[in-house]
Amino acid sequence: MTTPEEISKAAWFFLGGGVVILGIGALLLTIARSADARNWVLARAPLLRIGLLNPRDDAWVRGEMRCDEPLTVPHFGEACVAYDYLQEQKVTESETDSKGRSRTKTTWVARDSRAEAVDFEITEDEDSIRLHADEAELRDLEQLGHDYEFGRTIRHSARVLRYPGVVSALGCVGEHGAWLEKHANIPLIVTPRTRAEMLASAERGETALRVTGHVLILIGLWLALYAAGLHLDLPRAAVGKWSSPSAILAGIVSMTLFVSATMLYVFNTMATYRMRTRNAWHQIGVDAKNRFDLVPRLVEIAKGAAKHEKETLERLTRLRAGTEDRAAAIDQEARVSSDVARLVALKEAYPELGSQPVFARLHRELIALEEKIAHDRTFYDDCATEFNSLIGQVPHRWLAGLCGFSEEPLFQAAAVDRRAPGFS
Repeated sequence: MTTPEEISKAAWFFLGGGVVILGIGALLLTIARSADARNWVLARAPLLRIGLLNPRDDAWVRGEMRCDEPLTVPHFGEACVAYDYLQEQKVTESETDSKGRSRTKTTWVARDSRAEAVDFEITEDEDSIRLHADEAELRDLEQLGHDYEFGRTIRHSARVLRYPGVVSALGCVGEHGAWLEKHANIPLIVTPRTRAEMLASAERGETALRVTGHVLILIGLWLALYAAGLHLDLPRAAVGKWSSPSAILAGIVSMTLFVSATMLYVFNTMATYRMRTRNAWHQIGVDAKNRFDLVPRLVEIAKGAAKHEKETLERLTRLRAGTEDRAAAIDQEARVSSDVARLVALKEAYPELGSQPVFARLHRELIALEEKIAHDRTFYDDCATEFNSLIGQVPHRWLAGLCGFSEEPLFQAAAVDRRAPGFS
């Protein structure tokens, strides 16, 4: 027969384990939420050609590295722009335990540890942008593995960003347009991976953290409440009448608490995703407003050379920045994008326009804006699709109608060309 003392010990054991598991689960969910916010920043930045970057743009770029004085990795002799080198020595020690038994313990002790990075440029065609590698988060560096010497008592290892090579970088363009740097909540990241590969990997990590955190919280709640049930049974156990409905009771209460916490988490998640969708829509408005300010200046220059495009130019002259009704704004954007594409194409049809420095500069700015707006539309669609999918799933669907969450409209790929004019 189980004694009260044994039950008490078991209860404290389950309680301690439940609290620890609950803490780990809560920590993982906190990390997942932080990762989600960071991943949103990474996804929001478009992949732009270096030649189209303007000061204070946050963007991804990809191209060949160019460095006048690349580094050399110690011991390995590999050319690189950044490395993290470690030299270790094998140390063997004998130790005696409390019972007088001796054993041999082998460890690797660091003898030399060095990390260095050098500034370099990322080049694309004839354009380039510089960055400070020592200020960047260097992701997915290549592991050179271990190299042993002196009878395998010394080993060397290093993580490197090889030179030459192709890399992707995320950052904010500096005020003078020559440097990529950190700014506000925009990090400076360098990785050999593409933007798409980077985002996919980050999304997988975030999902794994979220699922694991929810499972651990459910287990921790059950253990903690089971321990509480055991404590409640102690008076009956003291007189030999102990029974164990505790597991069932703990399961019911823990599931109730879990469902309540899940509903709160679900509501906060839907509110966050809706806010991100609205922020993505706002960014379209910001870039559309910039286009609204730029297009009339281009139209004025183009009027003399492109007289037969009178109808298109007149429509662009009447261009408006947008409308409050989202569905109407989406329809308007489709028509505006078509006319802007024809305006951009005038440079090819009328070479004399391209020879004018002012037109050439404004033309380049317009192409950059159209590329940003194309990304804005795609990003908005991604945010809206994620939100719409979320509120269509159980348990989100149960709360969505009650709390006023409804689907957001999407841009149609057939109506709006996702590519900016001038890009293949």
